[in-house]
Amino acid sequence: MTEPITTALIVGLAAQKFAESAAGKTAEKLIEQLWTAIANRFKGRKKTEENLAAIAAAKGNALDAQRKIETVLEAEFVEDEDFRAELAAIVTEIQKAEPERVQQMLVGIKTSKGIKAKDVRQEATGAADQQLLVDVEAESLEFDNLTQKQ
Repeated sequence: MTEPITTALIVGLAAQKFAESAAGKTAEKLIEQLWTAIANRFKGRKKTEENLAAIAAAKGNALDAQRKIETVLEAEFVEDEDFRAELAAIVTEIQKAEPERVQQMLVGIKTSKGIKAKDVRQEATGAADQQLLVDVEAESLEFDNLTQKQ
């Protein structure tokens, strides 16, 4: 399923340029193209350049800087629909190039006994459909500290 193209999606994908990614070579090239389009657009805008640099320095994990870039992009899109369309086209190509990923944990378990689990963590990088505790049948279930993060 393709998610709507928002500024959060655009900036999140662009930030993947600096993170370890499961993206294929085609998606990596498109992510580079997306980042370059954003960086070139804001050349000479000191605060925006600083936020882009913060994202690069934090290997894509500078959430505050990403939110600031999202805000700047929203304003830019009001002024220039063509720029929005340009970035949206790149994002659409990235979405087509990235395989749809499904991450499953504790799925399809059937037992006449109980299930007990502690400290189960499911984490996905990039877009993934996460499934945790799906289609589980047991006499009793006891879980402590289940975490899901994307």
